Amino acid sequence: MRVLGKISHVSNRGNIIARSKSTPPFRAKVFTSQGQLLGKVQDIFGPTKMPYILIKPIRAINSKKIE
Repeated sequence: MRVLGKISHVSNRGNIIARSKSTPPFRAKVFTSQGQLLGKVQDIFGPTKMPYILIKPIRAINSKKIE
């Protein structure tokens, strides 16, 4: 596994927005640093050198626990 990026914030709809140094494939599985499945890549947007990644979580996320 490789590091995807750093979580920026959780959207109003409960999706996770992360900043990445590379572009992952669509629908790629995303894991936490502890190896737990977090969700899947739903969209990629922003600049090509450091894109934003929209991750659709597999279950509701408590935004206060994400750091």
